[in-house]
Amino acid sequence: MTLSFAAASFIGILGVPFFKGFLSDPETLFIEMVQNSLSPFFVGIVLCAVLAAITNAMGSQVLVLTSSIAEDFYKRAFRPRASSKELLLVSRLGILIVSGVAFFIALHKTETIYNLILYAWSGIGSSFGPLLILSLYSKRVTYYGAWAGIIGGGFIAGFWPFTVFHFIPPMIPGFVGGSLLILIASKCQKIFSLKDN
Repeated sequence: MTLSFAAASFIGILGVPFFKGFLSDPETLFIEMVQNSLSPFFVGIVLCAVLAAITNAMGSQVLVLTSSIAEDFYKRAFRPRASSKELLLVSRLGILIVSGVAFFIALHKTETIYNLILYAWSGIGSSFGPLLILSLYSKRVTYYGAWAGIIGGGFIAGFWPFTVFHFIPPMIPGFVGGSLLILIASKCQKIFSLKDN
C-alpha cells in the first residue's frame, strides 16, 4: 500500500509540469500521460492492465456482496434451511440486481469519481463508525440501539446531499445522527425492558 500510494502521489506531482497545470479531467491524468509518452503498443498494454485491475476489483466486490445477500441475509432471515441450489439461485439473482443498480448509478452523471467514492464512504462511515466507537467506550449500547444507528446513520448520510444543507459533508450529520440514534434507542430499550420486568 505504501508503494501504491507513493506511486500515485508521484504521478500526480509529475502530472502538474507534464500538462502545465491544464487538464480537462484530472482523474484521467495517468491515462493521458501514458498516451502522450509511450508508443501505441505499450499504451495498449498499460491500458489493458488498468482495465484488468478495475474489472478484477469490481468482480470480487460483486461476488462478496451477493454471497453476503444469499448467506447472511436470505438464509438467516428468511430460509434457514435453504438448499445449496436455492442459495445459488439467490446469489445469481443478486448479481443481476446489483449489476443493474450499479448500471443506473453509472448512468447518473457524477462530477468526479472522487465525489462518488466520498459519498459511498460517508454512508458506510456514518452507519458503522458511531456503533464501533460507542461499543468501544460505552457499555450502554443495546441490540436495537445498534440497528437504529446503522440504519439511521446510513439513511441520513445517503439523503443529506439532497437537502438544502448539501454544502455540509454528509459524513458529519450522518455520524452525529447515528450516534444520537444509538444512544436514544439503547436508552428506550432499557427503559421498556425495565417496565416489562
